[in-house]
Amino acid sequence: YFDDLPPAAGGLTLWPGSHTRIWNYQVKLSDGSNPRFQGYNDPPIPDIKADTLPVVTHGPVGSVVLWHANMLHMAGQNTSHDVVRQATIYAYLKTRKSVSDELVADAPSGDIWRDWSEGIRSVVV
Repeated sequence: YFDDLPPAAGGLTLWPGSHTRIWNYQVKLSDGSNPRFQGYNDPPIPDIKADTLPVVTHGPVGSVVLWHANMLHMAGQNTSHDVVRQATIYAYLKTRKSVSDELVADAPSGDIWRDWSEGIRSVVV
């Protein structure tokens, strides 16, 4: 965050564990299609919203929030009267040295973490 962002000031909202559920839904479709979500009512999003308590991020200036691209997320509601949420969103792109063209072109294997290091895989979220 570019400025201090207190609670209730519109921090990023995340649904923990949703990335795995969304990935599993996409990978396990019987027709082999890989659906793109059109909105917050597409499966399995309503179930995630119903049974998972979201986390709203906040923190001091310079805070960084990292999340898996498949994780259900949205901007939080800013109910403060004197804070404007300012953030930069950046997607990491891996280099060919770290992820080969063959792996990038490969169809999803069912492993959401297939191209992540063991160090990242060992973090329990």
